[in-house]
Amino acid sequence: MTADRVDLDGGVVAIPPELHLAAAARHRLTRQLAAAPDEIVAVVALVEPLAPAASAESHAERRCAAPLTDVEPAPAGRYRGAVVARPGTTVELLTDEVVVDGPVLIDHGAVAHDPWSPVDLAAASAEGRPPFPRDPVVVVLAERADIGIADLGRAVVNGLVRDGIEARLAAPEVPDGLHLTRPCLPGAGVLDALDPDVVVTLDPDALRTATAWPGGKRTVSIVELTQDTTHGVTVLPWTFDAEASRLRARVGRLTPVGAIAELVSRLCAGPQPRPPLDRDPDGVRVPEPLLRHAPTHLSGRSAATARSRTVTCAQGPVDGSALAALLDHLRRRGHTLSVTGPRPTGTDATTLDPAPTGAPPADEVATTASRHIDVEQVDPRHGRPTATLTLAFVEPRDLLDPDLDLPGLAARAAATIVPSRAAWELLDAAGVPVHLLPPLLTTAEMVALQRIRVPRAAPVVGWIVGDDDGRYPAHLGAITPAMRAVLEHEGARLEVTGASGALPLDMRKDERVTIFEGHPEPVRLARWTCQVWSPPDDSTRSTGDVRQLVAASHAGVPTVLAGVDAAAVGVLPLPELTVARSRDADTWTSTVESLLDPAVRDERSDRSRALADALAGQWAAEVVVNRLLGWIDRLVAP
Repeated sequence: MTADRVDLDGGVVAIPPELHLAAAARHRLTRQLAAAPDEIVAVVALVEPLAPAASAESHAERRCAAPLTDVEPAPAGRYRGAVVARPGTTVELLTDEVVVDGPVLIDHGAVAHDPWSPVDLAAASAEGRPPFPRDPVVVVLAERADIGIADLGRAVVNGLVRDGIEARLAAPEVPDGLHLTRPCLPGAGVLDALDPDVVVTLDPDALRTATAWPGGKRTVSIVELTQDTTHGVTVLPWTFDAEASRLRARVGRLTPVGAIAELVSRLCAGPQPRPPLDRDPDGVRVPEPLLRHAPTHLSGRSAATARSRTVTCAQGPVDGSALAALLDHLRRRGHTLSVTGPRPTGTDATTLDPAPTGAPPADEVATTASRHIDVEQVDPRHGRPTATLTLAFVEPRDLLDPDLDLPGLAARAAATIVPSRAAWELLDAAGVPVHLLPPLLTTAEMVALQRIRVPRAAPVVGWIVGDDDGRYPAHLGAITPAMRAVLEHEGARLEVTGASGALPLDMRKDERVTIFEGHPEPVRLARWTCQVWSPPDDSTRSTGDVRQLVAASHAGVPTVLAGVDAAAVGVLPLPELTVARSRDADTWTSTVESLLDPAVRDERSDRSRALADALAGQWAAEVVVNRLLGWIDRLVAP
């Protein structure tokens, strides 16, 4: 048989010549084959059409999030797709099919792509954007119906995709041929759906559309692809002022795709096409950023790594706060920390300077002071401070304070760090420099949660009912029957925290129900079979407080939650544990009871732990801190 490559574990990847198999799908097939019974000779990935504006890689990554149990046994035969087969298996490769001599498994979480299939143009789908923001997203945009221009765009897109850039083609008509992505219809809609980092325009109408597009990040750059055959790459002069244009470069139609890929990487690295706004719509003055030019990059090392920072904060008593986690990860990157007032709980005290003598008691720390931190740049060559920046730091619990004046708090600082998308949108619309901080745990918390293993003799379901302030979701009545069903299982127990007063009286008095206060300690959390997380309505979106879900995932405890909450969290919740119809009691019951099966629970546990490690672990924390420091570099003069 002709094979694409041989994997280390002995599985042979066989791909028909007219099909494409993404790397994510290859890895999944290999893993499935290693776990399959001996009588299974191969695992098959069938051809599946892409979502509009998706690439073969991004589509495969989304499908790979399906459970590993999403497989179907099938007999020997002909299949339109690709396979990973055991060595010695007879596999015949046809044009776009494989013929396997032996029983197989069809893996519905791994898909192949037919890049030669006819193009069916449709409006761009939000699923076209990559699920993991590792690579730049580029939209190659044409507004005029010109098949020659569209064919040029097809070549550019295919070349960029091969170079590891998530490029997409949007045009009113496209030619047949090889497409590593699914083209879509043009217009501002494709830009709204994909939120690209770079837009490459193929005609004047496309340039006008991209220039007039009001959405997107202020970092979006525009590249004009001209019809000049003698023109190479020209980066346009950049000035940081109120009239700064997104048009950053021009390239000729014969420019090699590799040069365009290098240009995209350069534009994504900065400087940014548009400055932060320094006034809100009402004309109220907001402190403008100190930095008027992007950090200088020398010898491949950014200014963020060439300077150290001293972070000083006045902070009231906290328990497992976002600030404690941020300080912990900043310290691990070598930045000096100084805390005045009570120290954030959970931060390694040996790494922090002691509080000054005579520091005010916790309850006397001013509310505004407890929400501000000072960041000081230090030049390592001379050991002298170069600049100090005061930032407003907002904890999730702060957003529940009815007396919090968020715009006023931001106005007293040069910039603001917030935990939720809702708060970010509010301040960004007002022109305030604002940074969205993803949820973080301290390193000690991560390690404790990942290492603790508690034997589970009987099911123990943890239930987070609303919050400690007594607020609970409107669909609480739909979850209660599921909890009663859990208690019907032999030896099962229920542990409840939060707004437990909202539970029926008989459930609160049941000896199998334990009610405790505060967030569960790692040892308690680790012994849970699963967690039912039901925060108050709109709480997740408004506050961004998802630490309890992140902590459970690190401990390998799968979480059941409503679809409205999962949408605000992101990709961390498992799709099969998300209850789309939050008022449907039967769905809650069946979802929770499925986790009482040890085999199902173990599989969900492994996936939850893997997702937490990838999206909220040490490497993710390093990325979060790097982005924060880069943002600070744009605010503090180098």
